[in-house]
Amino acid sequence: MRTIWQQLLDRLGTTAPVIYAFDMRPQQMAQWEEILSLGLLRELELMDIILCEDCGEGHWANIFWIEPGVQACFGCPEAGVITVGPEKLRKWHIDSRRVAALVAEALDVDFAGEGYLSDRLWRLGRRRIGGQYREIFFGGGMGLEAAEISSTIQNMVGRAPALVFHVRRQIFGGQNEDINTLPTGHHFFGLDSVSAIRDARLMLDFDYVEERLMQDHRPGEKNVVEIPAPPGTGWKDVSILLYDGMMQATVSGRIHEKEFDELGVAADAQNVQVLRLFAAARGSLSADSIAKATDGLTPTKKKVGRLRDLLRELFGIDGDPIPNNRKADSYSCAFRIRLGDDLGYPTPNGSGWVHFSFHERDDGRLVVSTGENKRRRGYMAGGDGTVRAEVAEESQEVFRTYTLEDITPRSLSGKLPAEGVVLQKLLRAGGQLNRRADDIPTLKLARRLMEWTGISQPPFSFSPPRDIWVASFSCSSAFARIKS
Repeated sequence: MRTIWQQLLDRLGTTAPVIYAFDMRPQQMAQWEEILSLGLLRELELMDIILCEDCGEGHWANIFWIEPGVQACFGCPEAGVITVGPEKLRKWHIDSRRVAALVAEALDVDFAGEGYLSDRLWRLGRRRIGGQYREIFFGGGMGLEAAEISSTIQNMVGRAPALVFHVRRQIFGGQNEDINTLPTGHHFFGLDSVSAIRDARLMLDFDYVEERLMQDHRPGEKNVVEIPAPPGTGWKDVSILLYDGMMQATVSGRIHEKEFDELGVAADAQNVQVLRLFAAARGSLSADSIAKATDGLTPTKKKVGRLRDLLRELFGIDGDPIPNNRKADSYSCAFRIRLGDDLGYPTPNGSGWVHFSFHERDDGRLVVSTGENKRRRGYMAGGDGTVRAEVAEESQEVFRTYTLEDITPRSLSGKLPAEGVVLQKLLRAGGQLNRRADDIPTLKLARRLMEWTGISQPPFSFSPPRDIWVASFSCSSAFARIKS
């Protein structure tokens, strides 16, 4: 049975992309409420005709108002006059622009918001996927065929590779439609087969899309073992520094630098995304943090499994490179790994969010502090006249100064991202913000702080009764408290 989301896409591909009150069956209301909460439906004026469900004919009847806006009625040849309330006469238009915006958000691209072909084709933006940069589009609507879409795209971006998400599973099949006549750089995916609505978000099966696209774009043939390891090498002898587009691996003291293209894998492939998360977290991640921080509908266990396969193939080392702690539901790398630029916070071993303190100074800089253990060497005279060296360990607060951009980098245009604004407001509000549970900037900030500190636990907790996010670390600011 097709989900409400799939049914919505089916309707969007017709001449009348409208949802009626009678489409919303009681047993499916939870799914419909999720659709409504995402802003996918725009309410229209009440219906002036209604489908009669009180007889076996299923006929349409005109509406007559007994009391305008309160009670109406219609006539049925079998059942007579039937009264109906305004809630059964509601109808909504499916907002194709909002669908396009959600797809862009799932792909993490800035939505261009440009509509073509009477708003049946939307330009989402541009990103690297499947081994190369592509122009990405969303299309839907009756009579919109692949050839027409490709022609319009070529007029806009020339020969640039294009990726189109279409509402229909089978876009081909028009009278003169021939897949062989389409440009080789244009790829079409049925959105209903690669997406789902989960937890009030549109999720894309990024793995499937990536694999399909990589079949047509492979940077080069890949050897079985790309980074040689001497006999007897174990994962404990491997150290990885991860950079944009490349990795530096040290195996038993020997350094190897490899571009991802050389290794036969795209730098933005999902297994590399997961590897980058481990690097940001210095090797340990909870299953939940992996699920929240990566794209696609693939289970976390499978995502980590694919990364294991990649690592075994690259290094040719036996054993499990990323063991799973089932009791803690977490994964830890059996090798050393971190980001090459090391822009994260040097979090002391064993530290959690409760040990952190963030303070905004009056010059806009942030002072971040944690308690760290320091070893101090001293000397003590013995009773027999000898002198012994003693090593004492003491805990002290260590303060480091950062700019807001160090934690949430600005865009190329110089604009502070939404998650940076949220961090600033959080500090000025003393650690509590009144925002929805699915607030995207807050969720992005949480992910960024986890990456920056290498702590696998979320930095915030959410209180449903009051819709309040509460920081698990100390927050303060030299500026007056402000409302969120």
